[in-house]
Order: sequence, then structure tokens, then C-alpha cells
Amino acid sequence: EDGRTVWGLKLRLQASNAGVHRTPEALARSWPGTRILVVDDHRSIRDIVKHVLELAQVQVDAAENGLMAVEMLENSAYDLVLMDLQMPVMGGIDATRLIRKQQHLQNMPIVALSATGFGDELDRWTSEGMTDHLAKPFDSEQLWTVLERHLSPANFGPEH
Repeated sequence: EDGRTVWGLKLRLQASNAGVHRTPEALARSWPGTRILVVDDHRSIRDIVKHVLELAQVQVDAAENGLMAVEMLENSAYDLVLMDLQMPVMGGIDATRLIRKQQHLQNMPIVALSATGFGDELDRWTSEGMTDHLAKPFDSEQLWTVLERHLSPANFGPEH
């Protein structure tokens, strides 16, 4: 071992019998027009998460560091941010601090993405403005669960 942390990302794309209500088609009905910003310095993670979310008709933009994310949030409206914590240029905690200073972004869900994060670290992230946490590696079911916690389902009126 050379002391480096190595991890993978596991996403189950098939619908399991247990999660039939969570097919991409069903999720698309839940969140029409939803916009999510994925912030991670690993292109493969940005691409996979974007692909999975787009199956559910969610609009996805991606940023490779926290500074880029802060700039994108100044220019566009998002319903939720998936924020990696450790990135070059600006990490997720510093970016979250800056985002929370903007009045209109104080209640937007920011979900920490991290390969670590238990106990004291989770408390610290929450105190810095993170709303929730998704541990890497995660699968699509875990991603849907976090989104369901923070995105309110659309209210559908009667068909005209």
C-alpha cells in the first residue's frame, strides 16, 4: 500500500422488484423540470451520475470544482446540489460556505459526496451547511433515496 485511497463507484441501473416505483419513468413523473448540479473532480462520476439522473428526465449540469459550482449557482437556479468534498481549486466545504452566504440559496439542499464521513465529520458538514450525505461508492437506489428526501414530488392536477 502506498497510502493512497482507492475507491470505485457502483451504480445499479436495472430496476429491482423491490423498487418498482423507482423506475426512471416513475421518477420522471415525480420531478419534471428538476435541475441538479453535480460537483465532482472525477469526470467518470460526473458522467455516470448525470446519465442516471437524465434517465429520470432530470436536467443535470456538472462542475469539476467548488469554485465553478459557486459561479454556476450565481447564474442559474438549481433544485439540489450533489457536492464532492475533496476537489482541487475549491473543495465542497468551502464552496458550501460561500453558497450559504447567498440569501436565496440558504435552503437549497446540498448533499455531500464523500468516501468517508461518519459521526463527527457528518456533524461538522451539517454545521457548515451541508443538508445530507451520500457515501461513495453509492448505487442508483441510494441516489434516488437521497433525492426523494429533498425534492418534493410534483403536484399533479386533473388532466385537462
